[in-house]
Amino acid sequence: MGGECRIVLYAPDRETARDAAIAAFDRIEAVEQALSDWRANSEVRQVERALSARPGEPVEISATLGEAIDRSIVVAEASDGAFDPTVAPLVELWRATQRSGVLPADSVVEAARTKVGWSRIQRSPGSADASRPMLTAPAGTRFDFGGIGKGFGADEALEVLRERGMSAALVELGGDFAVGAAPPGKAGWTLAIATGLGDERIVLTLESCGVATSGDLERFVEVGGVRYSHIVDPATGLGLTMPIAVTVVAPDAALADGLASAISVAATRDGADLASLLERFDAAARVVVGTTPGDVDSSPRISTIGPWPE
Repeated sequence: MGGECRIVLYAPDRETARDAAIAAFDRIEAVEQALSDWRANSEVRQVERALSARPGEPVEISATLGEAIDRSIVVAEASDGAFDPTVAPLVELWRATQRSGVLPADSVVEAARTKVGWSRIQRSPGSADASRPMLTAPAGTRFDFGGIGKGFGADEALEVLRERGMSAALVELGGDFAVGAAPPGKAGWTLAIATGLGDERIVLTLESCGVATSGDLERFVEVGGVRYSHIVDPATGLGLTMPIAVTVVAPDAALADGLASAISVAATRDGADLASLLERFDAAARVVVGTTPGDVDSSPRISTIGPWPE
């Protein structure tokens, strides 16, 4: 998932703690193998090949991949497609631009956009014996879980620890947090969360929730004097041109991760009702909008939406 992972837990003894941590890391590895778009042999890459080889036919998938897709679809639908797990063809174009410094032709972008669309995914509970879920999608469909995968992996690791009786635990994966029950004798976990504004951190005390930050204030490419974010808007097929970073606190890390990604895109669209989107999921956000060259006001604009924890 391209980031470091840290697990903090309270256990009755060292051996129990070690075994639980190993099991949690093993679960993260299993999620990586299911969702990675960097591994040629990951499950999602194998599923994509099967979808192309047998157009229109349902493909059997694991419960892990099925849950990640289902969680992604919930956020995609609620955000009117600002978040879309099938955005991979457009992300690949951004990566090519990052390497070459040259934007793709409009025709290339439009061709990629024809392969993007979360609503084309069809899911069913399982095969004839109900042992595994099924997926149907058009040939050429490709998935990118970069906007939700770290949060999902952190949640899965935290659940492993809970199952072993260690509910007072914290999993940080690439800057996203799955926060368990408060440590013994504490009100919660004290977290210093990156905001996207250089070295600035938000300090919060939290328990039993998820926290994620999505931002492009420091990750972008400039082409022809225009700044394009690594966050791609599925509606345009291009990276965002408005610098933005979003931190979300939500009931779990996967939801926080997906919402942070969705709001990063939705906030650039006219008329987006971010408050309603967050209220639907009992979440809150801190949005930082940066400045672009030529702006009169050189200070980032910061706003909070929803019941932000103090």
